[in-house]
Amino acid sequence: LEGSLFFARKANKLPCFVSAAGQEGIGVDTASLTELQETLALGLDSSKIVLTAIGKSPELIKTAALAGALLVLENEDELQSALEISRSLPAPMR
Repeated sequence: LEGSLFFARKANKLPCFVSAAGQEGIGVDTASLTELQETLALGLDSSKIVLTAIGKSPELIKTAALAGALLVLENEDELQSALEISRSLPAPMR
């Protein structure tokens, strides 16, 4: 992802910004389950989505992992949760 640019979804919730980012090759930084789900539903390629939420729930981590989004882990707890969740995913997702 070196040199990648990401639009902060929390900066503006309008769907047109996600669509425009996708058309321009810009990624989207999501910070909640709702932002992640909406961004995925708008059809943005998951390789252009990064999840930077603080205090990620297991559901949020699993949703991001299944989608193929990049997760930025903030602490040991999130790392352990991500490892546990990854072990429960089908082999190609690991």
